[in-house]
Amino acid sequence: MMVATIDSNGKDEWCLIAAIDDATSEIPYAEFFEGETTQACLKVLKHIIELKGLPKAIYTDRAGWSGGGKRVNFSQFKRACDELGIQVIFANSPEGKGRIERSFRTIQDRLIPELRINKAKTIEDANKYLMETFISGYWNKEKTVSPENSQSAYSPLNPFLDLNMILTIEENRKIMSDQTTTWKNQRYKIVGNVGYGSYEATFRTDFDGNTKVFVRGQEVSLELIPEPTRIEFPSEPTTPESLGLTFMHYAHMWKTIGELRNAVVQHQVTGKPIKFPNKKKAS
Repeated sequence: MMVATIDSNGKDEWCLIAAIDDATSEIPYAEFFEGETTQACLKVLKHIIELKGLPKAIYTDRAGWSGGGKRVNFSQFKRACDELGIQVIFANSPEGKGRIERSFRTIQDRLIPELRINKAKTIEDANKYLMETFISGYWNKEKTVSPENSQSAYSPLNPFLDLNMILTIEENRKIMSDQTTTWKNQRYKIVGNVGYGSYEATFRTDFDGNTKVFVRGQEVSLELIPEPTRIEFPSEPTTPESLGLTFMHYAHMWKTIGELRNAVVQHQVTGKPIKFPNKKKAS
């Protein structure tokens, strides 16, 4: 797979993510995106699998999107390939991907002028021209070769695997003993009478931003726990005299109010009953 930034019309820069078959130089799928993201690379892989099948291996550099050290979250691509049984081979230098690098130079030299000539001003226009004209009408006709071995290295996808649930962004969160978990600064309770405490909830977000939650491989439903209503305590008066109290009683009263405030806040956070110790009367 390869990634390049293309200045299409002098104003917008689009990121082209594509793959080239090592045996034939065919481009099975390519698409322009607004940027180089994990979701974009997973989407390209999904189309390749749907069109051709599971590739035996993917040869790529150590860019962050494929599991290198630049961005940890981009290791999701490597995780998805592992689940599908696709080997990921990392090249240590551009020279290690010579065919891809040379192919991309050809694509950049020819595709950018053609986009301008055909007045592709939006990313939708560019993708339409890319797939319907450039790849199918030019590249895959004139730039491909016959493979030395006629047996395809693509394999069919296991029908029991849900591709949409594998090619996602996964995040794991611990489930507390009260069957609650947190995600994106929100607290949720798992619906149903189940003992999931101490397990992990797996949040899987697809290309469209839809999220499903799984525990031990089973999809579960979550109920949002609303933020507790905060009790507003009165501000401290300026002087004891305004309440008609001595300084000793005044200080004791506000110390007690402060302890009560802390106990209420703890109750709102944990849900546990308020335990307020008995205090000796001020003398």
